[in-house]
Amino acid sequence: ARRTGQDVLYVTEAAVFRLGPQGIELEEIAPGVSLERDLLPQMGFRPRISPDLKEMQAGLLERGRSSKEARAILARGGGKTALNGPQANDEGLE
Repeated sequence: ARRTGQDVLYVTEAAVFRLGPQGIELEEIAPGVSLERDLLPQMGFRPRISPDLKEMQAGLLERGRSSKEARAILARGGGKTALNGPQANDEGLE
């Protein structure tokens, strides 16, 4: 993806990461999630931290919310992240 310039986002319940030229960068973190206490100990590496690190919109990835609903919230400006192209969900790519 980096070689071809494809934009790649990794969206989890706890954080949003972007694959960039320098590797994986943390862009957003969920409300109530501590970077040092909750996120980094679960990772096998330390990602780059965006100088513009933002808090994810509360409730964006609530249990039961579909990925289409989450994309609609993001498209309306609910957070910095914008999702483009096919998105993974519990059943694979949409």
